[in-house]
Parts: sequence; C-alpha cells; structure tokens
Amino acid sequence: MIETATENKGTILAYDEDGNTIIPGDMVVYRRKLYKVEHLEHETSNDGYYTETVVLLLEHHKTGKQIEVEDFKVEVLG
Repeated sequence: MIETATENKGTILAYDEDGNTIIPGDMVVYRRKLYKVEHLEHETSNDGYYTETVVLLLEHHKTGKQIEVEDFKVEVLG
C-alpha cells in the first residue's frame, strides 16, 4: 500500500509513474529529458490543506534550468 501525503503530514512521499519512490538527488526522466530532483513539496489547495499531489522541483542536468512537475509524471532512473 502506498502511503499518501494526507496520511503522513510530517513526511513528503513521492512516487513516479511506476510506483518507485522519489527522493531529492534522484535522476528522473521527464519528456525524454534528464533532470535531478532538487526539492519535494506538497501542492496545497486555496484553504491550506494538503492534497494528494506532490510537486517536484527538477533541475536539468546540463542547462541547470529548473521546472516544477507533479511526481507521477516522471520516471526514476536506476
């Protein structure tokens, strides 16, 4: 069973499209480009409550450009 963000508010748990755990420092593929996971954060609703979505701050491995992507849209390498 995958623990969701609302079940454990003290820890951010992120999972890729295949159910693999994502942690800062992991290398992931998004839209056929290689990125490093810099940071994880909960996406919150307007009323401030946690939602099930976790947003990743990704940094492109060559250009250093940063983007934000939902966790289930990437694939962890390795």
